[in-house]
Amino acid sequence: MMQAYRTEGNYRSAARLSPAELRAAMANREILQATALAFDTQRQLRFEIGGVRAVMPFAQCADGAANGTVRDIAVLTRVGRPTCFVIEALDTDENGQPFYRLSRALAQQMCKADYLDTLQPGDILPCTVTHIEPCPTAPICCASTACSFTSCIRRRSI
Repeated sequence: MMQAYRTEGNYRSAARLSPAELRAAMANREILQATALAFDTQRQLRFEIGGVRAVMPFAQCADGAANGTVRDIAVLTRVGRPTCFVIEALDTDENGQPFYRLSRALAQQMCKADYLDTLQPGDILPCTVTHIEPCPTAPICCASTACSFTSCIRRRSI
């Protein structure tokens, strides 16, 4: 069964799941969410899920973080916000305390492979536009009908 892909903030919360539910989610690669509590000096996001500490190493905070195409600020802005992830493992730290290792990058890669890469021209996506950027080359491009920036299209139609 294909996973339902939604926006961050609309997945099942991992914060109050039982250990058994978290193990099942890990085994099924279910995308969960929790609020990121901090971005620490080791460049990892910190969470608490099911009463257990959880960490998301920087390379797993976003698809592209491992190869340097994601800046720290993009990860830092997740603190205090719902963040989706897949549980990769339940590990033990140097003090013998358990902690979950999380990956947002894997959740993004799963969505890309299972959903975005299957789209065809003409497919209709359920979505909400939350922000429109002004055209970076206006007014130079506004004479061109090839510009597809919303602000330029609006200007041409007036």
